[in-house]
Amino acid sequence: HFRYSLLGSERLGDTVGVASSSHNIGVILQLKGDNDGALEQYQRSLQLKEALLDVAGIAASEHQIGTIHQLRGEYEAALDRYQKSLAILEELGDRAGVAMSRAQIAQLLVMTGRYSEALPLLLLALPMFVELDSPHAQHTASDLRRLRASWGEEPFDAEWREATGEDLPDWLR
Repeated sequence: HFRYSLLGSERLGDTVGVASSSHNIGVILQLKGDNDGALEQYQRSLQLKEALLDVAGIAASEHQIGTIHQLRGEYEAALDRYQKSLAILEELGDRAGVAMSRAQIAQLLVMTGRYSEALPLLLLALPMFVELDSPHAQHTASDLRRLRASWGEEPFDAEWREATGEDLPDWLR
């Protein structure tokens, strides 16, 4: 259906429709494991969104391109794309998007052993998710527990106390 939509949008010269359909096709290809095809669609979508000055759309495409880089093990490229997306979302005041981007960046940093950089991002994302009553609050709490397990209890607990001024809560033990 997205391909039919893409063809129709192309025939009509509907740039917004082409950008949207390309992005959605990228999501489907990514889910099917075709990261090369997904990246091609996301990049096409990004170019069109930039031409349209669709700032929120640019943030979404940058984030998805980052996801492809992360899946490929291209962690610095992924981080660069995630940070571009985060900066846009912060400028737009998209609190849910900001929290999601911070959590995603933190997950990437944990994967690459950059634990002390991940903790502040998770500490910023968690209360935003809680305030928004988002189910991602539970995921972020789990990410904090995984971070503690990966980093080690002593260094994590010390960094937690320094960052929050509080002892470790029971839910994190």
